[in-house]
Amino acid sequence: MQQFYILLVLIQIFPLEIIKYLISSGIDINSKTNENETVLHIACLNQNISLEIIKYLISSGIDINSKTNQNATALHIACQNENPNISIEIIKYLISSGIDINSKTNQNETVLHYACQNKNENISFEIIKYLISSGIDINSKTNQNQTALHIACQNKNENISIEIIKYLISSGIDINSKTNNNKTALHIACLNKNISIEIIKYLISSGIDINSKINQNQTALHIACGNPNISLEIIKYLISSGIDINSKTIENQTALHYACKNENISIEIIKYLISSGIDINSKTKQNKTALHIAC
Repeated sequence: MQQFYILLVLIQIFPLEIIKYLISSGIDINSKTNENETVLHIACLNQNISLEIIKYLISSGIDINSKTNQNATALHIACQNENPNISIEIIKYLISSGIDINSKTNQNETVLHYACQNKNENISFEIIKYLISSGIDINSKTNQNQTALHIACQNKNENISIEIIKYLISSGIDINSKTNNNKTALHIACLNKNISIEIIKYLISSGIDINSKINQNQTALHIACGNPNISLEIIKYLISSGIDINSKTIENQTALHYACKNENISIEIIKYLISSGIDINSKTKQNKTALHIAC
């Protein structure tokens, strides 16, 4: 076991020759950590790993479909790797070597879900294209009923790639799929502090249900008005696209109530809601107007 942990360390810092020597000396290549990680899992997360080491581990008989305690395969782990110089080549080699592309974690996440969380948008896009071309189930859902489109729209990357959103939709992902609490990708996009108007426009132009409501009966306009980083441009586009400006939640709150609860909302958004015809005197179930909320 001590030799195994030495291998875990060496695989992150030393060249292939040392790895080969340890394996040829009889080290247990399929030994696992407390998290059930093999050295292949560790190698796939290492941003400095070489493709040659991955190839050698697989050719030496490592269990390519071995899973961690979270049921993640090495392919899941590799899809998190943000190094553009190695990641896509490792993905390709793992798949060509027979790794289960549709394997799921304990949360029912496929590697496509993992790839959509990768914060390096350039490598993420390349991985996503390759996974889809390799036959991954594009509409697979997590335990929360999230598709890869939901995950992509909630990516915390400051520059969320519209190209990824476009590619997922053009590849046949269900644009109106809903999570366990009935969120569409539009709800999730409007919740994301880094979302761009271009993504909102593309989702709507692609046929997403703009008036879809989540479990508390919020529309995307409610969600957007509660987002401290939302732009006036997005509010304007939602309204001009036909969202129901006077839609109410189960607590009878309008988007104006939500905006007045938002400490970071701009006065321009409040003005625009009112100029667009929102019912300024609408009351919640507690008989609160927007003025009560603002005070």
